[in-house]
Amino acid sequence: MQVTSKSRDCDMKDIPCLARYKEKWSTLRPTSKIDGLEMEMEVSISCEECLPACSDTTYHVQTTSAAMTKHRYDMSDFL
Repeated sequence: MQVTSKSRDCDMKDIPCLARYKEKWSTLRPTSKIDGLEMEMEVSISCEECLPACSDTTYHVQTTSAAMTKHRYDMSDFL
């Protein structure tokens, strides 16, 4: 087992502890403070370098609006 100053590798003796905190280990902390996710910030672990899990879904949405008016165009010279 390789030991560093801040961490160690888990072994078979750690299975009961890992099972007890399974929810915490399987939930990554949101990367920024978002209203309504206070509990997730408390019961999750931070992993800034981790990629999202395959089951995670994030949608980025951008909308634009413009006024449109009814207008007739001369299409006689089109193509």
